[in-house]
Amino acid sequence: MYGQCMELSLLGARTLSLPCQPPGITTMESKALLFGIGLALLAASAQAQQGGPKSGWIKPTSPKAGAPHAGGVASGAVTPLPFTSSLVGGSDNCATPDVLVGTGSFLFDNTLATTGPQGQTSAACNLFGNTAILNDVWFTWTATFSGVARIDTCGIGNAVDTKIAVYAGSGCPAGAALACNDDACATFETTVDVSVTSGQPYTIQLGLYPNGGAVPGIGLMSINQLLPPAEDDCATPAPIAGAGVFPFDNTAATTGTQGQSEAACNLFGNTAVLNDVWYTWTSTFTGTARLDTCGLAGGIDTKVAVYQGAGCPGAPALDCDDDSCPTFESTVVWSVVSGQQYTIQIGLYPNGGASPGAGYFSIQNFVGLPNDECAGALSINGVGPHGYDTTNATTGATGQTNARCRIFNTTVIAFDLWYAWTAQSTGWVALNTCAGGLHDLKVAVYAGGGCPTGEPLSCDDDACGTIGASARAAFFATAGQQYLFQIGSYPGQLGASGFFTVDPFTPALGDDCAAPVVISGSGPFAWDNTSATTGFAGQSEVLCASQMVTFDLWYRWTSTCTGPVTVSLCNQTSTDTKVAVYSGSACPASPALACNDDGCGFGGGPSIATFNAVLGQNYVIQVGLWPGEVPGSGTFTITPSCPPAVGTPFCFGDGSATGCPCGNFGATGNGCANSLNAAGANLSATGAASLSADSVVLAGSGMPNSSALYFQGTSQQGGGLGTVFGDGLRCAGGSVIRIKTVSNTAGSSQYPSAGDPPVSVRGLVVAPGSRTYQVWYRNAAAFCTAATFNLSNGLQLDWQP
Repeated sequence: MYGQCMELSLLGARTLSLPCQPPGITTMESKALLFGIGLALLAASAQAQQGGPKSGWIKPTSPKAGAPHAGGVASGAVTPLPFTSSLVGGSDNCATPDVLVGTGSFLFDNTLATTGPQGQTSAACNLFGNTAILNDVWFTWTATFSGVARIDTCGIGNAVDTKIAVYAGSGCPAGAALACNDDACATFETTVDVSVTSGQPYTIQLGLYPNGGAVPGIGLMSINQLLPPAEDDCATPAPIAGAGVFPFDNTAATTGTQGQSEAACNLFGNTAVLNDVWYTWTSTFTGTARLDTCGLAGGIDTKVAVYQGAGCPGAPALDCDDDSCPTFESTVVWSVVSGQQYTIQIGLYPNGGASPGAGYFSIQNFVGLPNDECAGALSINGVGPHGYDTTNATTGATGQTNARCRIFNTTVIAFDLWYAWTAQSTGWVALNTCAGGLHDLKVAVYAGGGCPTGEPLSCDDDACGTIGASARAAFFATAGQQYLFQIGSYPGQLGASGFFTVDPFTPALGDDCAAPVVISGSGPFAWDNTSATTGFAGQSEVLCASQMVTFDLWYRWTSTCTGPVTVSLCNQTSTDTKVAVYSGSACPASPALACNDDGCGFGGGPSIATFNAVLGQNYVIQVGLWPGEVPGSGTFTITPSCPPAVGTPFCFGDGSATGCPCGNFGATGNGCANSLNAAGANLSATGAASLSADSVVLAGSGMPNSSALYFQGTSQQGGGLGTVFGDGLRCAGGSVIRIKTVSNTAGSSQYPSAGDPPVSVRGLVVAPGSRTYQVWYRNAAAFCTAATFNLSNGLQLDWQP
């Protein structure tokens, strides 16, 4: 991939499009190179066309939820300057806005303006990942017409990087912004279009873009009535017919209410089509029509949808596209019948400040390929090589929304072809384009013949080792079974020709969570996932932001103490890793205890995760990658920071003592299983069981986030085997003292906390001897018996003087 691929946000410039990372250069080397190029070009740069969706800066807004827009985020209001009067060219106080009359151009001056608290959190102003408007001044304007008002700072000699919001009424905003914009002009100035009613007042907030060091100043703001083209409304579309090239101009178009929530238009996380114009097209042929703006839109970042019939849409879109062309233009393909009419909606990509303008679109009679749809999959056998050519392929509707194909925040496989392959032997194989794919490929493999009805067995974008290059999808095949291959391009890349093979494949050691690599101690432990696959376990964890951990390897580790343990890849790899930790000895049977992506201090880097461990318990560690990163290698370490355990555990709900009430056995050394944790709850202790220097800490884990009672007994119930009680076993008996009821957080709690008396003091232990302890916790979910509680294992402490 050698087109625009990455964007940097530097100083006052919003984005700078830069060339893609060439093959053979690492991600970090590429980022450093691009940063240097960006500094050199910045002085001469106007706002660049936004970078490709793999860059993660604008489209999508960030490749990982929570990654900031480069340049920083406003941290709050600017310290007010020592004056209180209104400013010339806008008031610094929204309660006393400057009054504007009529239409035309009006002076603004925010040179000395502060940043007030009002109008800083409006959802409509969430542009480039930030809702703030800095150094803002305020105006009130009464509409002299009904229709659409355009408020802008474009041109007119302005050099201020403005951001404008409009609110209903006069004075400080009482509701959400009606409209807000940052960069609809070519050089970071602003255009806001808002529907107004004659005689009604509106409040205008004008300030600065909040990232990158924008500087306040003096300029002109114009207010005029916007007269959109006739085709601005889907009820009055422009008529066109037949194959050909047709002009469009959405410079003055508004954003209508129709066609803004289509499922087919949910591209890069947004269904909107901004500044849209409408056409009714009559087909002069029967077959497949292809509409595109590729190379015709004059650099406009288009988004296009097509609907059955004439006029405003009465049914879901037949097709919708944003970026099937390499330069952010669009392509839609749909079945047509001669003489039938179809409605076309052409507008803008809704994020990142795409600007309207004039251009052309083409409609042609498109002749597809026999295996362009999954129903016509081409039958193949053997290793190959098997040739493909997706140059004239379309992007079908099948296999476009699979969770396992969400790589770089998109599930789409563009310009895809289909092949049905029959396995001749049983074993691991890989659909491999590493040698024969010379463009940015994306592939998927499905079980069975015919069109797929579920998730693929494997899906990949860049497993051959270079971002923006070939793909490899490994899977386990069974002799005589048929498998369906989907071969296409990463969205935004056109089709091309090449070949693929189906090669024998040997997964890396630890590739299967059912057979993790057994490790012990602190490490470092070496890992290499260049021949790993992406398994099905641990791929939708809440703590992992419900995103995949790709090319994952698995390790089993036994804790040497009770307390916090850290798994770290910091400074041990240059790969963008993800790491997760689970209770147990093999594939996860409960939610992750911890999961991390970029915890080592910078985005796109290694990971670090901390969890609460229990002495003697087994844990499985999943080491993989953020979806989209190419495989690599490195090491990781495990660092316990917990003191040694004290006391003697007893009365386990693991089948070694009295049976749990409904066969709900927990893990070894724990209590009986509960509704949220099949391993059951655990009670352990650290510190010194000394009456003269008591430092004991009782720690409970593996419980729901509910109330938990820590209590003390003088004997072991049932001779140490326990007796059935609620959904668990009662272990601590004799004379019972309630130590304290606490609330669990993340399934864990402890006693004592800050301000609590020591365990021996709270338990009235005044002479050396043995005491037993247990945690009784609330578990209200219908799970086992009719009871709403369960218990941990028991623990005996032998108190010394």
